[in-house]
Amino acid sequence: MVGNAKWYNAADSKSYTKEFNYNPNNNKTTFRIPEWPIIYIGYSIATKSQFTGGLEFCLDCKDKNKLFFGLGYGITSYDDKYYGLPDLHLSYNIQEYLLIKAGSSDKNTYV
Repeated sequence: MVGNAKWYNAADSKSYTKEFNYNPNNNKTTFRIPEWPIIYIGYSIATKSQFTGGLEFCLDCKDKNKLFFGLGYGITSYDDKYYGLPDLHLSYNIQEYLLIKAGSSDKNTYV
């Protein structure tokens, strides 16, 4: 049930046309994996320096406001030992002017 359907009368002249665009998932919420992940690299310093990198996926990119989900891994050092920190975050870009980002690792959380 996709495409243009045509009905004809007995005199072979077209009497009715209707466009069908059937999608069985129209009324269902479906999960889809975003097509293009974004590679991100970050550096932050508070008490200790941390270098982080990973992938971000755009979850809602239809409007100018965009919601991103990121997964990555960070490295920091303490007492001459290096530690790895998994990174998980959500960021929301508002009209290209403001970025709100919140995330967490197994050792900290940030906003």
